[in-house]
Amino acid sequence: FFKEKLLTNYLIDSLSKIKGLKLFLPSNRDNHIGIVSFVLKDFKSEDVGMILDEDFGIAVRTGYHCAPFIHEYLSDKDSLGTVRVSLGQFNTEADIDVLVKALKSLTE
Repeated sequence: FFKEKLLTNYLIDSLSKIKGLKLFLPSNRDNHIGIVSFVLKDFKSEDVGMILDEDFGIAVRTGYHCAPFIHEYLSDKDSLGTVRVSLGQFNTEADIDVLVKALKSLTE
């Protein structure tokens, strides 16, 4: 549990530095762990997922995540949902660094 919390915070901090990336986070992050959703400006979420998979070997989930009505509230309809990153006990900061580098390459 502790490791995943540290990795979640590291992921959020790292993603928050990417220009054009919008994070969807709870207002109280104390109990937030393991899953982070975002959209990337000017990209459909499915395109980000496909690029991450095919070009960088990174697996993420994309779309409405079985909750289509919440996405009206999130105002992410233009991107067709979000990109969702899930962390687990076997992930490392190095894994997150690879993801961040890949996403930055899309925004530069």
